[in-house]
Amino acid sequence: MAVPAAGQTNPPAAPAATAAPAVNYTDTQWVLLGRQVTEWFFAGQTDSILAHSSPDVLDRMGGATGLLEARDQLLSRAGSEVEVITDKMTKRKGNPQYWRESKYELPPEPIVLRFVFNAQAQIIGIGMGPASQTPAPDPS
Repeated sequence: MAVPAAGQTNPPAAPAATAAPAVNYTDTQWVLLGRQVTEWFFAGQTDSILAHSSPDVLDRMGGATGLLEARDQLLSRAGSEVEVITDKMTKRKGNPQYWRESKYELPPEPIVLRFVFNAQAQIIGIGMGPASQTPAPDPS
């Protein structure tokens, strides 16, 4: 027997997805996170990077394969990192950005490796390239 519409009970609506709370990191904590992500990047520990990335950025990075290809391309063009010149936090489009400017074996110009984070300390962007071509961070 069919139950009239008024007598049917609907399952409760699923709670709305909420974003994780924002972290309240100091610049030192952001730098430590950036250094850790950099270690994972050079070591090819893509699972760790992906676990700390915003879900919407995974496709843009090309997943584990894309990360390894980016690392391999950097190392094939620049060689190994030989000296860190600048290791700091900046902002890019209002988001915390770890900025690592280094000398490498091959190019005469330093290379900047950047990891951009959201307020939940998830990676939302990765950039690398010659210092002269790196997008400027937000003004202080």
